[in-house]
Amino acid sequence: MVSPISAYFRASVRPMKSVGLLIVAAMVSASGACAQSARKAAAQPNVFLVTIDTLRADHVHCYGYESIQTPALDNLAKDGVRFAQAFTPSPITNTSHISILTGLLPDTHGVMDFAVPLATEYPVWAELLKKRGYHTGAFIGSIVLDSRNFAPGLDRGFDFYDNFPEVAPNKSRWERLERRGEDVARRAENWLSAVNSDKRLPGKMGSDTKMCTYISNYR
Repeated sequence: MVSPISAYFRASVRPMKSVGLLIVAAMVSASGACAQSARKAAAQPNVFLVTIDTLRADHVHCYGYESIQTPALDNLAKDGVRFAQAFTPSPITNTSHISILTGLLPDTHGVMDFAVPLATEYPVWAELLKKRGYHTGAFIGSIVLDSRNFAPGLDRGFDFYDNFPEVAPNKSRWERLERRGEDVARRAENWLSAVNSDKRLPGKMGSDTKMCTYISNYR
């Protein structure tokens, strides 16, 4: 069986002509197979934030591009809300992601370039959700979002932030500069499974355990 996250990436990372427009797909879903009341499930959903860097909207099927099939994105657009006009506050990857996770424009949060740390006075999305009892994980597809070097502060509030290896395993671009979408999805799925099976944590997925997962794919 193909998991929802794997299906999403397998459908989304087929070859595309990509330039610097950030398209963000945010998916918030409440677990339906639980013993909680409908009101409690709706109030405490599992949360997934998925971003696809350097993807042009005019190269996605649901935005009118007929030369490629993106069924997972098409289904998200069909079942959710598709914005016809969405603009990034910055063409710089870490700057725009900081804006997504803080809700602030670059001239406010101050991260205007790579390697500029986010000031501690600005709370990020994961910190706020963690205070509400969420287990938080982040999985990145490009080294420009590595919180040790290019994006300091982006990892705040995450129980696990999947940075790149400090020593590259080889000279290939994969795992040194980028990760394939399928690999990013697999890492996220493994983390979700591990948290769900950890007996030390309260509850289970779909019951008391609330999950916040941030997945950033590079093209």
